[in-house]
Amino acid sequence: MTIDLHEYKQLYLQTSQELLDSIVIGLNDLKNDLNNSASCTEIHRSAHSLKSQSLVMGYIQIGLAGKALEQFFLSAKEKKIVINTQHISRISTLIQEMAESLKAIKEGHGEKDLTEHIAAFQESER
Repeated sequence: MTIDLHEYKQLYLQTSQELLDSIVIGLNDLKNDLNNSASCTEIHRSAHSLKSQSLVMGYIQIGLAGKALEQFFLSAKEKKIVINTQHISRISTLIQEMAESLKAIKEGHGEKDLTEHIAAFQESER
């Protein structure tokens, strides 16, 4: 049995935007308290879900961006990374690019290439 993923596109767009919004809320909380572990946990969960849904739907770039966020916030939860303002800035940029990519998908243009933004974000981890 073949499943037509186009049937799920609207649901994907809705839930992915909700997950991205959840990440933004968590990031805003982190701006006020860089040690907010509850925000790190919520962002990690949302990034994991966004990654998984995006990859299933074939939106590889958003999936890879979600994976980068997921890994970063897992490391933050495990106290392997200390979040600083540079991280917040890079995360904000990556999230903005992911939102623009979702908008492009919604408008029928396909997803944006996020390779450079993912790499810039990952550089900030070092």
